[in-house]
Amino acid sequence: MSHRFLLQLLLATLAVSANFPFKAKFGTSPAPFLIDVDPSFIEETRVKASLARIATDLVQHVPQDGPPAENITAIKDYWTHSYNWNETQKRKDAIPLLFVHGYPGSIIEVERVIDGLPGFGFSPAPEYPGLGLRESGQAFHKLMLQLGYNKYIVHGGDLGSHTVRYMAIDQPESVRALHTNLWYQVPNQQDMDNFNAKNSTAEEAFLINVLATFRITLLGQRQVFGNEPLQWAYAQTDSPVGCAAWILTELKGGSPSYDWTLDEIISWTMLLYIQGPFGSARMYKELSLRGQNPWSGKFDYIHQPVGITQFAEQGFITPEDWARRQGNIVFFNHYSSGGHFASWDSPTELVADAREFIRPGTAAWDAYQK
Repeated sequence: MSHRFLLQLLLATLAVSANFPFKAKFGTSPAPFLIDVDPSFIEETRVKASLARIATDLVQHVPQDGPPAENITAIKDYWTHSYNWNETQKRKDAIPLLFVHGYPGSIIEVERVIDGLPGFGFSPAPEYPGLGLRESGQAFHKLMLQLGYNKYIVHGGDLGSHTVRYMAIDQPESVRALHTNLWYQVPNQQDMDNFNAKNSTAEEAFLINVLATFRITLLGQRQVFGNEPLQWAYAQTDSPVGCAAWILTELKGGSPSYDWTLDEIISWTMLLYIQGPFGSARMYKELSLRGQNPWSGKFDYIHQPVGITQFAEQGFITPEDWARRQGNIVFFNHYSSGGHFASWDSPTELVADAREFIRPGTAAWDAYQK
């Protein structure tokens, strides 16, 4: 059993399934939650992994096709003979900081966490439509109020970065400042005119090229989620190794220089696989249905103090002057290493910047003290 305690909020729009393979009591107010996954489910998953049929790769592997078959075979073998879920399950657990993760992240990324996006990790997925990132942010705000925090500072990465931006916009009296390691900003027409005339800075041109590639490649994956997430989830739910292959692509793509171990890959997979990956994937469909397309870059201006930490391999490296168009940027830092999953591959740097952002005497500190 884990000694990590999580605070779970059951929203009015959430109807909890009785099929969870872990012990949990959900209610309308916060309560301690002890991670305790059914051992029979863990063993069944191991057996399924041992029976996985690996696709036949080309003789000369094409990286764009997916991870090499030999890597997936290694995951299968390690999961069958060596992986120990209990080692993950038993990890132990000033100004309140609300940390919001993204896909395919979960509570596994941090030692202490308040929230988990619905459908991720041990946060129950909705059984009815209507819960997008903005609605999740409103629920997190209610959770903070239930915990006794009428004012607080937020941090988010990936989908969490979009969630906390919505929170800052919707709850300006409570969200006193915002720190993020992903500030998604699209170029305006003048930026594109400069780019086409070859008058962009190197940083601006890099981001424009990354966004163009993102729309062609990575957004293809998101379109699957946005159109037929359940169709995708049938195979992922049935095959733990198939699910791990998908997660491996996400992890290596987001933090390519980080040396992901087999234990880490499988544990990240388990945090989506235990509940079932449908809920987390369907979040992307909700974004489309509810007009919450974060990749459009259309957010209202955030007047509270904003801190941005960027890591070299995270992909979306936003120029500081572009970021200032949609936020009151008071802290801006860039690291020459680190990736998209900064809370995992660069936790020291991320925590240092968060502390610097909210230390006494800063704009974030003053905003919180008001």
